[in-house]
Amino acid sequence: MNHLDAILAQTRAEVAPLATPAALATLREQALAHPAPRFRFYERLAERRRAGRPLLIAEYKRRSPSNPAIGLAVGLAAQVELYAGADVAAISVLTNGPFFGGALEDLAAAHALIGYTGPPLLRKDFIISPLQLYQARLAGAEAVLLIAAALTGPELAGLLAETHALGMGALVEVHHPDELTQLAGLPVQVLGVNNRDLTDFSIRLCRTAWVAAQVRGGVTLIAESGIDSALTYRAATARAHGALIGTALMQQPGLLTDLQQPQSTLCFKACGARAPEHLAAKADLVGVNFSPRSRRRVDPARLVGADVPANAVAVLYRNTEAEVASVLGQFSFRWVQRYADEVTPEALAQHPQRVLLAIPAGMDPLATAERYAYHTDLFLLDGAVPGSGVAGTAVPEDFQYPFLLAGGVNETNLHRTLAHPYCLGVDIATGVETEGEFDPRQVARIRVALAALSLPTT
Repeated sequence: MNHLDAILAQTRAEVAPLATPAALATLREQALAHPAPRFRFYERLAERRRAGRPLLIAEYKRRSPSNPAIGLAVGLAAQVELYAGADVAAISVLTNGPFFGGALEDLAAAHALIGYTGPPLLRKDFIISPLQLYQARLAGAEAVLLIAAALTGPELAGLLAETHALGMGALVEVHHPDELTQLAGLPVQVLGVNNRDLTDFSIRLCRTAWVAAQVRGGVTLIAESGIDSALTYRAATARAHGALIGTALMQQPGLLTDLQQPQSTLCFKACGARAPEHLAAKADLVGVNFSPRSRRRVDPARLVGADVPANAVAVLYRNTEAEVASVLGQFSFRWVQRYADEVTPEALAQHPQRVLLAIPAGMDPLATAERYAYHTDLFLLDGAVPGSGVAGTAVPEDFQYPFLLAGGVNETNLHRTLAHPYCLGVDIATGVETEGEFDPRQVARIRVALAALSLPTT
């Protein structure tokens, strides 16, 4: 039994005794008569889209099966007031008890704090019965989460129709393009793409872009799961209108302010760090190269005992499986860079780290991205001779996945990135060196030049 099956089995056991015909009839009558605004969730998201404002759905959650202590020390009242004060698009309240430590009472408590004048409240749970819709409406919710993977096509259609009959909105969630067939003909206005696979709990940020390529226009698209920084926010929302974020906001409240601002600065990966002090370079990502083919190859002994920061990337190319296992076992990298010409999607799936996948010149970028997207967080489009400092990266006009541009990028040609709407930033190696050595001063210069580059904002 996978994670989703276990959660659904528990949910059915809890709901079944309460969902008698008499109870359903009574609760439905009460929910229909409940004095609440109708469809404010949809209206608020549509208004913010028209105004170009961020669609950030902030979530209150105590724990999850993969993280047992997300927000156990964070009070609901303080967190909900923080979200409301930041004027987020909506507030999600996780009400599942056995697996997430939530309760329907949390939703009611949040409603008591902000009523129907603050951001709309969304009940996030594994909804399988109209009973849970009625409970949500009576507790103050103006929207609910409906998970396609948890429902059959007819079940999803019935619950969505009943949600709308109650005047509530729905965030309909998928995590794979195959699930879009369940939505055919349904009046889905807001579609969530969960970057987390609910069967094995793996997370990859490019899943949103992969699904987005097959979604009809007009639908508001929300990226879910795995977002914990400005970089991961941009990667997850490259093809989406906004994001639902829980864990990171519970643990990093300052991130709320950052993500509410327009994301107008290119991301920057500085590659070629070869000493512990280089890991502190002021870049979004710092590449540490372990490839035997690279003149920038680091001596692993130099890193023993060093604090590996969260933005450090282990660059692995033409390494043996034993070398890959040794590097990732010895050092606590949270990003790994692999190359599509030597690794399979199935191999990427085995990495607990975030995956930056380089597509070398000579491979079809779009076909390769489509093959690997489900197991990739961010792509890197490289030049003909990686690490040479020679320009020549070809980016197809129809490439619609978030990527970093590499291949001869330096301080003088950063404007190349502006030609590609899904280019999130740059990967620079030669351009951050002085006489062949990694130079933090050059990193700082590139950082200033990127900040000065005028980017279109959305």
